[in-house]
Amino acid sequence: MNLNMTPTFSAANLCGTCRWAHTVKGVRFKDDATYCRALQQNPRMGDVRHCSQYDDRRVPSVVDMEHIAWQLVTDSTRGRIGFISAQEFRDREQRSYPVPRG
Repeated sequence: MNLNMTPTFSAANLCGTCRWAHTVKGVRFKDDATYCRALQQNPRMGDVRHCSQYDDRRVPSVVDMEHIAWQLVTDSTRGRIGFISAQEFRDREQRSYPVPRG
């Protein structure tokens, strides 16, 4: 019967794959530092196994997905509904609502 109640964690440090992490590698291992850009004061972090601000940089962000998404638009003059590319949608928006320069 094993009565050792010490939890063991095999998960890697979350900061290594987090979009918000800023990692500095020193000459010696003890000189390595990780700072969290999601927190306002950018504290230096140790090994992290759970974080409410974690954002996995290995998967596209919401902004990235919106950038490549196809838009479903209605063409009221022709009575059609269909998909257009994100670039075409931005071009249409630019023509409809021009951004003032200067």
